Amino acid sequence: MDPNEKHKNIENNERKADFLQSAEALQAKYEVEHGQTVDVGSLEDYKEWSDKL
Repeated sequence: MDPNEKHKNIENNERKADFLQSAEALQAKYEVEHGQTVDVGSLEDYKEWSDKL
């Protein structure tokens, strides 16, 4: 692996780790773990929408 590519991979992994510890990610994790999620549509809605793309 090219040293520059390895460095990019390390930076990307660090950014992912930083995001996973962010306030937004921790809040989303809490909401999922405590059943505080909301359905915004059905799979059929998604299929209809994606067919239009």
